[in-house]
This record gives sequence, C-alpha cells and structure tokens, in this order.
Amino acid sequence: MNACEAMATTNSGFELADLDLKLRGPGEFLGTRQAGYATTLKMANITDEID
Repeated sequence: MNACEAMATTNSGFELADLDLKLRGPGEFLGTRQAGYATTLKMANITDEID
C-alpha cells in the first residue's frame, strides 16, 4: 500500500503514521535527516517492536 491508497482507505492517524514510518524510515535520531534509515546508529526496528 502506498501513501495515497492509505489516505483513501483510512482516517486513523496512527495507521497513517505507522505506514509512513515503514515507507520512509525513522530518520536520524541524532542528526538532521527526517526520513531514511540511519546508517551510523543501529537500534531496534521500531515497527517490529510495536507488535
């Protein structure tokens, strides 16, 4: 599912945020990038830990 499909099928902000996290990644915790996957800091996968 892409972002446009999600917007058309749900009105749950949590579901949209979860999909956004899966599609764009968490970004850098200690940097300036707001999207993408951090390469210097390895942590637990946030989306796997929620379930």
